[in-house]
Amino acid sequence: MAGNVMLREDRPERLLERLVEIGDRFRLQSLAPQIQACRQGLRDDGVIDIAVLGRFKAGKSSFLNCLTGRDVLPVGAVPVTSVITVLGFGEREQARVRFEDGGERIVPVTELPNFVTEEENPENRKGVALVTVDLPSLRRYPNTRFLDTPGLGSAFRHNTQVTMDWLPRAAAALVAISADQPVSEQDIDLLSDLARHTPRIVILLTKVDLLSESDLAAVTRHVRATLGKKLGTAFPLFHFSCRSGVDHWRGEIAERLLAPLASRREEETKAILSHKMRTLIREQRQYLRIAWKASTSHDSLRESLRGRILNERVQLENVLEEVSLVAGKCREDVRVRIEGRILRHEGTLLRKTRELLAGEMSSWRGNLWRLTRRYERWAQDHYTREMADLSASEAEGFQEMLQDVRGRMERLVEGFQGRLADNVRTVLGIEFERSRVSLDVSLPPMPDTSCGRVFDSHFDIVWFLIPTALFGPLIRRHFLHHVGFETEKNLFRLSAAWRESTGSEIARLAGQAKKTIRSELSTLEDLLGRQAAESPGISEVISELTGYLEVPP
Repeated sequence: MAGNVMLREDRPERLLERLVEIGDRFRLQSLAPQIQACRQGLRDDGVIDIAVLGRFKAGKSSFLNCLTGRDVLPVGAVPVTSVITVLGFGEREQARVRFEDGGERIVPVTELPNFVTEEENPENRKGVALVTVDLPSLRRYPNTRFLDTPGLGSAFRHNTQVTMDWLPRAAAALVAISADQPVSEQDIDLLSDLARHTPRIVILLTKVDLLSESDLAAVTRHVRATLGKKLGTAFPLFHFSCRSGVDHWRGEIAERLLAPLASRREEETKAILSHKMRTLIREQRQYLRIAWKASTSHDSLRESLRGRILNERVQLENVLEEVSLVAGKCREDVRVRIEGRILRHEGTLLRKTRELLAGEMSSWRGNLWRLTRRYERWAQDHYTREMADLSASEAEGFQEMLQDVRGRMERLVEGFQGRLADNVRTVLGIEFERSRVSLDVSLPPMPDTSCGRVFDSHFDIVWFLIPTALFGPLIRRHFLHHVGFETEKNLFRLSAAWRESTGSEIARLAGQAKKTIRSELSTLEDLLGRQAAESPGISEVISELTGYLEVPP
């Protein structure tokens, strides 16, 4: 028995080993993610990690560029891929690209967009796992790394997972919220998720230059009030603009946030780990209190509760069927919405394509074969670029669709958990609250684009019989007519690819929901099956866990 293992700075490894033993002994399978987070939190390489997160276009990359004094990170209308970018001090300016196959390549910082933007590296086809940027301009923060990512629950599942790997070590999480779009449901969800990983969360209210002084004060009050109401926490809040007063905002953040974190690196690291460990301990104790109450209850009372839980088991198939039905309804709804959003661009894209093609063809010379090949190359490049741009422009809307689906799946899980909690409260008189359910969501990859043959037959092989000087205008009109077919085809392909991929993503979300439901029910069923002979041992472990919590963090 490890009852003398305390939550102290020299014993976190032993304590975690003990908590793992407790989890294994009582088969607390639903707490496996918390165990893993604590394991990651034990790693300390002497560097403070600060994660910068936020919605797409919230201004986080612009903030980091201003902080470094360099336009290092790409900004604009194109979102980053599923690639994490870490900025830190280095004597020599360079970017180290680590690939998923274990290889590494050092490149100039100016080549960074080639690896971290969707435009240059669509769907991360280059297999980049992580990019680390060394910058001499971060000399004032020698032991600090800044993690740039779309964040938890973001557009890319891989990105979310890598972020989860880093967050357990983060000394702080800066959540960028745009002053022109303050506090969305996504922001609330993100902050709720983050609270499970780090106690040091700071709000970065960006784009404050867009507001007058009085409007900024009103927006600040709104943000504080909304977060306080929704999350019950008063997060530190900093203003920032990359367009005006940069030195002022940067200096304030450096003085009030970054410098204190750097000076208290060891204390902050311990505080993060303590936060995670104490959260795990509280949840373990909550489960074991249920097991103890059940084991010490009269057989009739214990059987009553087991009967209620077994009733949930009987209803489980209905619950899982409800998840499947909701997923099916979501797939159909998303399919219709995606098709409408993609195909609405047909007229505009066709006009633009014909205008560009007409301008390009004015300088084309050569025989029919050369003209045809040149047109096909131009069309291939054009549609690849246009489909990528269109996909990027609609990506945020598709992400919101999937976030809506995620919310529905999470509410189904939480509703099931709520019924279990009500049963526990009614029969045993124990308050049973679980951490907020968080399912991860990703966006599908870009589909392929193509340009088919211009002529239905190998007509262009007889180019030497076709006098282009005479038939040139007719050939060009044919090309202009052909892009109508290509425009429609590529839009339908893009729409179909998004529909298929989002359908798969919705099915995966439903699978996550079902797995969580089964895990929760199995954990409680096992705890409620504990016999009276086990109650002393359970009580002893509960006291042990309580002792850990009573030790000052």
